[in-house]
Amino acid sequence: VRYLSDFGETERKVRLEGEAFFNVNPNRDKPFRVTVNELCIEVKGTMFNVEAFNDSAKINVTVSSGKVEMYNLMHPDFRIRLGKDDVGTFYRQSSKMGRNNNLDPNFLSWKTKKFIFKNTSVPTIISTLERTYHTHLQIADEEARKVHLSINFILQEIDSVLAILNHKIYFRVKGEGPFIVKMNDQKE
Repeated sequence: VRYLSDFGETERKVRLEGEAFFNVNPNRDKPFRVTVNELCIEVKGTMFNVEAFNDSAKINVTVSSGKVEMYNLMHPDFRIRLGKDDVGTFYRQSSKMGRNNNLDPNFLSWKTKKFIFKNTSVPTIISTLERTYHTHLQIADEEARKVHLSINFILQEIDSVLAILNHKIYFRVKGEGPFIVKMNDQKE
């Protein structure tokens, strides 16, 4: 997150690269704006998450409460309004935008370390854990990729999560574990 030294004096504007959660107090005279490249998210007072990694083809804006508007800075007249439990998606290559209901209970897991997986594939679980714990995981057994799990984790360290996952997968896949391996070449 980047902002000017006079933030809040005349405007409330930040630039984002990566992911951040914002809890914005209302101020009618100074709307809060987040810019990510050519996308602008404008709010009056709300809580929302922006996922805008450079290596991703899209930017997601997920609203927890309140309302936001998102628009392309090159076409500011076309705006999408998002409310509680909405996800707005901006596709970088085409500059198209869309709105859907948020069906991902783990959209804030990177912040809360709380996970809810219901009949979720192991690759999806692994992707969520990699993003949250800033590590690279490898599924060492191809049969494990076919497994779906219903499991929750609350405030657990990655090694504990992996031990539980490997134990759960062991009972569904015939073979020798570990089924999921944490790569040592990455920082947590």
